[in-house]
Amino acid sequence: MGPLPAPAVVPLELQIVETEQLSRLQRVVSLDNVRVTLPTGGGARRVFTLVQPRTIQPRAVNDNALQFVSPRIGEYEAVVIEK
Repeated sequence: MGPLPAPAVVPLELQIVETEQLSRLQRVVSLDNVRVTLPTGGGARRVFTLVQPRTIQPRAVNDNALQFVSPRIGEYEAVVIEK
């Protein structure tokens, strides 16, 4: 499966998966250049990932929302937003 043509908007549903459900997963597809907009109540001092450590440049969309692009999200990733 090749990369999507740019620009592309792909709806992304985040789910909490119980440990016993993980054995049923057949394949996990990595996502590249994922744009995330979150209601944060303001800007952020720093945004970074934990699993594949990298700093991400945040951008304030307005007074209540923050946006960033994660270069790659693999099987597992956590994004930390420091206020």
